[in-house]
Amino acid sequence: GGLESFFVFLEKLKFRHRFQEKVKRIMKWVGIALVVAAMVALASAEVEVLTDSSFKDSVADGVWFVKFYAPWCGHCKRLAPTWEEFGAAAEGFKVAKVDCTTDKSACSSQGVRGYPTLKLFVDGVAHDFKGQRNIASFEAFVKENTN
Repeated sequence: GGLESFFVFLEKLKFRHRFQEKVKRIMKWVGIALVVAAMVALASAEVEVLTDSSFKDSVADGVWFVKFYAPWCGHCKRLAPTWEEFGAAAEGFKVAKVDCTTDKSACSSQGVRGYPTLKLFVDGVAHDFKGQRNIASFEAFVKENTN
């Protein structure tokens, strides 16, 4: 009895140690995965949200391509993934969005009447975008109006 239960105890200890090692390895990989996920989230969070309080000061300086939208708008919903991708790829200018249902004065100050309305601001001067809603057209519009 005594010796047998001692060996059972040793087996349980070995099992517990192996289990703890596996848990440590898993937690290490979970930690790495969380860091990578956070980096990806930061890298792809390139579309800035502008509000009534931040809009005017933001677009006054530099180059900003802004989407004025309403969350319920079908065309806006279809544009959203392309706009996010455009924001992630933007170099040398900022990509932003304004929710006209919550930030009405920023939208009315720009004469927004329909959604989505896309405007490029170059040091505060607005240029209305009327082209195809794709990344190549957006990039060409930025180049045309900043050179």
